[in-house]
Amino acid sequence: MVFDEFKATEIIEKFGLPKAKLAIWRSRNAIPNKYFNEGYSPVNELLKSFKIIDFSFILSLINSKKIKLSVINNECGFSSNKVQRAIKRQTKLTYNDYMALIYEGNNLKKITQQAIQALLDRDKDTLMDFFNHKAIHILAICNGNISLANKIKTIRYYPKTPFPFEYAFELDKYLNILLLELKFIIVYLHFRAEFDTIHVHKYSKQ
Repeated sequence: MVFDEFKATEIIEKFGLPKAKLAIWRSRNAIPNKYFNEGYSPVNELLKSFKIIDFSFILSLINSKKIKLSVINNECGFSSNKVQRAIKRQTKLTYNDYMALIYEGNNLKKITQQAIQALLDRDKDTLMDFFNHKAIHILAICNGNISLANKIKTIRYYPKTPFPFEYAFELDKYLNILLLELKFIIVYLHFRAEFDTIHVHKYSKQ
């Protein structure tokens, strides 16, 4: 837009911009058009450059399929396939939706930490509580190791079968990777809960 002293001053006050902008726009004889776009918000502008965790990275963690999304979806009380649809960006999550997912994520983080300790303690029961969790995909957790996954599944049907502690070192690595992935996902969910565009839009209306 062609520079106008009154409009420029108004824009600076509205968006809390540095007063030095006035002299810059005056010298250029123009006010950036973005300030006149409906829905423009300096918060949105900041978020575009603030990529604490890239969505594609989080998506790669989710696509490992270690966690059964359909189970998490049901535990959160969401409508059918809402989590899957949100991942595909076919629907949006509310703040409360994100908080429900964070709650489930923290539960999974807790039982994963307990399973890691159980490996050190040779605590079969706690380990089986982890692997019996309905949201856990055993084969994916075991990094595609079919032999190990089948050994763990066998214990479900034959509880007296010894736990394969000979794989403890390998399992410890898998579980620690899962724990780290869960932490990344939880941090991302907190970020989206606080800065999702649904909530950011409220600032553009002020």
